[in-house]
Amino acid sequence: MRRQRNIFQMKEQDKTSEKELNETEISNRPDKEFKVMVIKMLTKLRRRININQSEPKNTITEMKNTLQETKSRLDANIKWAIISIIGVPEEKERKKGAENLLEEIIAENLPNLGKETDIPVQE
Repeated sequence: MRRQRNIFQMKEQDKTSEKELNETEISNRPDKEFKVMVIKMLTKLRRRININQSEPKNTITEMKNTLQETKSRLDANIKWAIISIIGVPEEKERKKGAENLLEEIIAENLPNLGKETDIPVQE
């Protein structure tokens, strides 16, 4: 009979939240109940910590993915801009060869340099 009564009392005490218990009530509990209560509190605390740790990890992963996508788009835009500045050689310019194409590009962009020096092209 006493065992049933203790089990019932423990269930009833579990229903009351730890926040509602003040220090005197906690200290007046028997040692076994106190240990059980502390273990439950620590278990809940561990779960909350694990949840809180996983949230920043997910956020960091999302930020890394977003930054990688942005970097890829920027790289593509920069490549496109460089190609449009330099210009892709037309069919006729391709036939002229790399040496003539280089001289034309230098003459267009740096007129003084193109007239003053003869730049050798390495193949």
